[in-house]
Amino acid sequence: MKKVYFLSFLLIVILFPSRIKAYCSDDMLNNYVTLSNNINYYYTYKESNDTAIFNITFNNLYGRFVIENTSDGNLYYKGDNLTINNFKSGKEYVFNVYPSNVCSDRKVRTIHVKFPNYNKYYKNELCNGIEKYKLCQKWQEVNISLDKFEKQVDEYKESIKPSIEEQPEETETLLQKVRYYLIKIYTSYYFIFLPFIIISLVIIIYKLDQKDRIL
Repeated sequence: MKKVYFLSFLLIVILFPSRIKAYCSDDMLNNYVTLSNNINYYYTYKESNDTAIFNITFNNLYGRFVIENTSDGNLYYKGDNLTINNFKSGKEYVFNVYPSNVCSDRKVRTIHVKFPNYNKYYKNELCNGIEKYKLCQKWQEVNISLDKFEKQVDEYKESIKPSIEEQPEETETLLQKVRYYLIKIYTSYYFIFLPFIIISLVIIIYKLDQKDRIL
């Protein structure tokens, strides 16, 4: 009889296997949250066909995390580092981080990555010498036609040309400089020279007067 019960139980187990899921404790989850804060990233890019294509690399995954790209739902399993390719400039992407073990259904971090806007006109020859102008900067959102770009750049160049009034005056001649400094010295120190001049004139007048008397 016992054999019958045992065989019946074994048959049920074989036909209807049970799935016993391990328990994700709060301590385990908190530990994964802490570890996920060490995950960082950087991105690289390549220029092709008037645009920039970005690749992003995540570090410090410790082989314990899964990265989900929410834009397409793809999941990425990797070791310590993970590189995902082909992202567009000017777009923001969201990545969810999950543990790769019994807590795999618990999101422990969300990472937002905003790739910079790429300006396809920044290498245009009209930008030579005005690379800091907003329409000539590499990482700038410029959503205008080529004709409009050229027109606005030409207008900017015209606006920064110096006017006639702003042109520097002609260089002073040496004689003008000497005269200027003599006048400046005199006006600044006339109170020193004036007494000597007066005394000299008095002496000259006195001598002339004495000479007339002798004659």
